[in-house]
Amino acid sequence: MIDRACPDPDLSPERIALAVGCSRATLYRLFARRDQSVAAAVWRARLERARRMLCSAESIALAISDVAMLSGFTDVPTFTRMFKRHYGSTPREVREAWIGSDVRDG
Repeated sequence: MIDRACPDPDLSPERIALAVGCSRATLYRLFARRDQSVAAAVWRARLERARRMLCSAESIALAISDVAMLSGFTDVPTFTRMFKRHYGSTPREVREAWIGSDVRDG
């Protein structure tokens, strides 16, 4: 559910709990059992969606700011900072590396 809904910038633990039919407290407990947080799961899903878009022929014409917005981020500086923290490279660096690689050709 989080992967499908992560592009929505208003995705919240309350909405996730409602969608899966449990209370917010139950949702938090379920994530805590796996040493995770709901917020971290949402951020990871958004970052992964953005990375897939940056390395996709279908999305190559999109500006990085558009990729950020389509992945659920509300501002580009936060997106860039979180992306670099998670992947070790900026969105632009990841896209440029993908464009210059032979991976997409094979």
